[in-house]
Amino acid sequence: MEYNLVDVLIVLVITLSALKGYRNGLVGSVVNFLGSILALIFSIKFYKSVVQALEAKFEIVTLFAGFLEDKVSLPMEVGTLPVGANGIFLLKASIEQMALPSIVKEQMVIKIQDLMQVASQLGISTTGGLLTYLIALTLINGLVFILLWFLGQQMISLIAKFFSSAFDHTFIGLINHVAGFLIGAALSILGLMITIGLANLLLEITQGIQFAPILAIADKINQSRLVPYLQLGYDMILAKIITFI
Repeated sequence: MEYNLVDVLIVLVITLSALKGYRNGLVGSVVNFLGSILALIFSIKFYKSVVQALEAKFEIVTLFAGFLEDKVSLPMEVGTLPVGANGIFLLKASIEQMALPSIVKEQMVIKIQDLMQVASQLGISTTGGLLTYLIALTLINGLVFILLWFLGQQMISLIAKFFSSAFDHTFIGLINHVAGFLIGAALSILGLMITIGLANLLLEITQGIQFAPILAIADKINQSRLVPYLQLGYDMILAKIITFI
């Protein structure tokens, strides 16, 4: 297995983040790191509430699910089976076969059961529609989560630069910058683990869907040499608190 474009992008992100950490220095990077953790906790706590508010006002998930239903082709046995006991059994069986952490699969089953209760209100009559809605919800959840985290990080970054500048011309200047380099790299790896966790979750859910962009992305990710390590980190550290479902 050779390194591919995904591996190059991963290395590039880590390198740029490490250089940013070097520029910010130890103090700035520590402030940035702690701020990123606080932003992460904030995102975990509120991203679903933000999505619910967007859905209530703009029906963003419903509209996106409708777009996906028009653009993607589901397997016949899933796409046409009416919502009911047989359809839910088929979806649960498919979920159990996915290469995902058990906690994520449990959350998916719970969400499917919840959606089944309101399927008629959402205009969903088939398991294909149910699956498409779950895909749309997962993607919107993930995007809102990442956006909230990014905005929180940017706000903290401004504070970090202020603290870092105070140490630039002291005797600990070099140590300050080298340590910042390491913390910057670690922070980017954390972000990549979350991104890869979301990407692989979506790819597992969309198995069997004939949609060229999804197939192309899945092929690149599956051929990557670095993605499995990031996915392992997500499974071991983050899957229990961020499921995106």
